[in-house]
Amino acid sequence: MIMLGPALAVAAVTSFLAFGAQAQDSQTWCKSKYGPNDEIGAANLLTPEVALNAAKLVKTGKPYSLGAETSSKTPAYGPRSWALAINQPG
Repeated sequence: MIMLGPALAVAAVTSFLAFGAQAQDSQTWCKSKYGPNDEIGAANLLTPEVALNAAKLVKTGKPYSLGAETSSKTPAYGPRSWALAINQPG
């Protein structure tokens, strides 16, 4: 068991409470530049013009996998395991 002096214990509790208050006030530290009701973030930058310019860059039509497939057979060492959860809004 760790023994703390009274001053150190008070300092630890005070800093913990101050940090908790800061972490809960997400409106002040993480303001969206797209407004308070924004739900899509940087996707606001995707306009029809941007999509058209991106489509012009396609030369071969060959698809590329951008993710790594995982399944129950993917190695997971130690206490880790694999599970799939699908959460739908609403």
